[in-house]
Amino acid sequence: MTQFSVAIAKTLVLVLVLVLVLVLVLVLVLVLVLVLVLVLVLVLVLVLVLVLVLVLVLVLKELDAYAKNETKQMFDQIDNLWWNSKMHVPEKLLVLKRDYETSSTRMPIMPPKNIQHEHKLSLPQNYKHYKLSQFCATIAVANKIFYYLTS
Repeated sequence: MTQFSVAIAKTLVLVLVLVLVLVLVLVLVLVLVLVLVLVLVLVLVLVLVLVLVLVLVLVLKELDAYAKNETKQMFDQIDNLWWNSKMHVPEKLLVLKRDYETSSTRMPIMPPKNIQHEHKLSLPQNYKHYKLSQFCATIAVANKIFYYLTS
């Protein structure tokens, strides 16, 4: 083998090594970019979840929601009257009283000691200073955004 052939072989090996290093660097850069994109998506999802939790807390406060312990006390008061706390979903006897009436005018199912009177089933158009139609539309948009970001 001549000195010229050895020089060409060394040059080809050097070029091949440089190409492999360049490919490896490009792959590492792509992996880093993908990791950064994933981190950004996770941060966006976390921010969205925090915003939704904040909105939920504010809405519950505005709607005069009861505290957890008060809600539990209320459920305990109607245990074995309206529902059975020892049953689990989807047990059909979990709810003790059911109303299968489908008309819009109904008698509420009340414990026997309470007086029953007819009620027209309907939702008000407004609650406090909120239009319920706008509130529902806002929740629907928030759900679509959350679904889009998490799918």
